[in-house]
Amino acid sequence: MLDALAASAAPRDRALASQMDWLKQGSTDPTSSEHASRGALLRGAAKSAPDDALVQWFWANANEQDSGCSTADPCPDRAHALARLQPDNGAAWMPVFDAASKAHDAAAADTALGRMAMATRWDGVFGESLKAWMEVYARYPVPPNEPADAMKLDQQGRNFEMAMAASAAIAIPRYHPLVDACTREKMPTVAAVRSNDCAMIGRLMMNHGNDQLTRLIGRPVLRGSGQYTKGDLIAARDFMWLTEQRYKLSAAHAKDQDWFKDDMPVWLATWDEMAVTRSELQRAGIALSPPADWQPRGRDGKPISPLGEPPSKHGSP
Repeated sequence: MLDALAASAAPRDRALASQMDWLKQGSTDPTSSEHASRGALLRGAAKSAPDDALVQWFWANANEQDSGCSTADPCPDRAHALARLQPDNGAAWMPVFDAASKAHDAAAADTALGRMAMATRWDGVFGESLKAWMEVYARYPVPPNEPADAMKLDQQGRNFEMAMAASAAIAIPRYHPLVDACTREKMPTVAAVRSNDCAMIGRLMMNHGNDQLTRLIGRPVLRGSGQYTKGDLIAARDFMWLTEQRYKLSAAHAKDQDWFKDDMPVWLATWDEMAVTRSELQRAGIALSPPADWQPRGRDGKPISPLGEPPSKHGSP
């Protein structure tokens, strides 16, 4: 399948192949030639499909080794590949911010944060990636003897499970630089405008991100800004209730094929993880809002702010 995708005339197929090429090498680290081959495939796909947001996401967020760019043949505009297409998408500005941070260009980083703060949505393309892989597996169905058949799923179920696994490997931005840049204690001389921008970014991520990771990261971004409101705390508390209940349901239904099948139509209708979360709670008869006496708890089991607790010594937000 990967060989066929890599040889496809469709740029999106080639981009998808570049994202999963690591499967061929197994547990060994890729060689420099394998990195180069993967990068050439992705850069070529990006060049052929300048208006495909999913392809441009892969390219903008690719590691340098897998980007197809080099000192001899640079790609100066790669970080802006998705922002050019979707300036209203806060996630599209993450590669721009990351590139500025790596270059220690504070002015460019602040500009990128400002563009993120003005965004009206945050789409990390997980749903689009899932949709793309479902289309691939419609052409190359997962055979019944694959590991995906452990729950005795039907053909659509097997395809969906493999599409979910492939989408989970999607290239994502590095979020730690954003969290650090929006933590006033780490940057005490930061201008007030950055704190305001960070508050707007964190609020956008936490309230409007269409995947759980984005919403989770939005909490430390908003907390670090110091500009959160009572309304933000209420929204964060509601989200953490949904998250905690979903974790419990996931553990309880880990091998329940009927539960898995019930998730599929919601995913296929919305491509939105939070819509799936709400659907799961409703099916289980769990309220979407927490009881009055419920509180999120930290690593030590004690109650914490809905926006989370300070990073551990390992730096996790």
